[in-house]
Amino acid sequence: MKKTFYILLFLLGVNLFASEEYLKGKIIKELENIEPQEYEEDILYHKNFLVEIKNGEKIEEIAILNPIYKENIQNLHLKKGDRVILYKDYENSIYYFVDKIKTKEILILVVIFISLFLILAKFRGLKSIFSLFSTIIFFIFIIVPMITEGFSPIFSAVLLGIFSTVLTFYSIGGFNKKIIAALAGTLGGIIVAAILSSIFVRLTSLTG
Repeated sequence: MKKTFYILLFLLGVNLFASEEYLKGKIIKELENIEPQEYEEDILYHKNFLVEIKNGEKIEEIAILNPIYKENIQNLHLKKGDRVILYKDYENSIYYFVDKIKTKEILILVVIFISLFLILAKFRGLKSIFSLFSTIIFFIFIIVPMITEGFSPIFSAVLLGIFSTVLTFYSIGGFNKKIIAALAGTLGGIIVAAILSSIFVRLTSLTG
């Protein structure tokens, strides 16, 4: 969970503290392993990697430790050539591995998904993909800026729901009596859910 939180901060470009920074790097060499300290009872050893870090025009090569825990589920499996996300603690001048950069893997999955979708659904699949990506773009460039400017998250969510619903239903079958009836029911559900959410938030004084 902590790892996921660090990744979200990095992707959104959020820097909560002036003494912290998230950087990209590439593992260029595997160095000799380092034994854990006495108080590190849950660690078997530290893998030592030489990482190339590009910060602006400046390029550095820094040795960074990757702890290997007794519980394998906690381990981050890295190797030479991996592109990684790093966390830098300026106060202690220490770098930590956060996760691998999985851009290539994600792009491959997206291409496979779109290809299969087009093969199976053909032209209707193309319209569905268009509505999906339009919704994503609408969320990133409209909804997120609205929330950061102080608009109600519930109102923003309703707006996204209406946009997505109208676009999706239209891509499925255009506008006819059945589609309009289904659209009205779905939009009505979204609006009722938003009203109930607003009432619940006010009654319970939820914040954050």
